[in-house]
Amino acid sequence: MRAYGDRLYYGSGEIFIIDLEKGQTLHKIETPNRSARFPHAQFIDAVAVDEEHQRMYTTDGYFLMCMRLPE
Repeated sequence: MRAYGDRLYYGSGEIFIIDLEKGQTLHKIETPNRSARFPHAQFIDAVAVDEEHQRMYTTDGYFLMCMRLPE
């Protein structure tokens, strides 16, 4: 779980991005890797946020991913 700005980022099956002021879910991101080959792929734990480059890093249990922070 990581707070950055007015948002909270955490993984629980998907990546959830929550507006801290309103308590609303702004984004819910599913892994693009869930398939017959990787049936258990899901975002489970940590989300790291790189504030300087506006990226978040996480893993879905199979791959390490770097994603641009959503607006």
